Amino acid sequence: NRSNTSSIEVTAVSPTNAQITTQMDSSALPNETVHNGGKRRLISQ
Repeated sequence: NRSNTSSIEVTAVSPTNAQITTQMDSSALPNETVHNGGKRRLISQ
């Protein structure tokens, strides 16, 4: 719940940062794809 409150506070301050934090908190598919891609690169190496 605290993370949700902080994301809302960020939304009021900066829309751009709010979108980033919201995607991270909600585990947006685009972010998951990026993280998975990074992990795959590390594993492949």
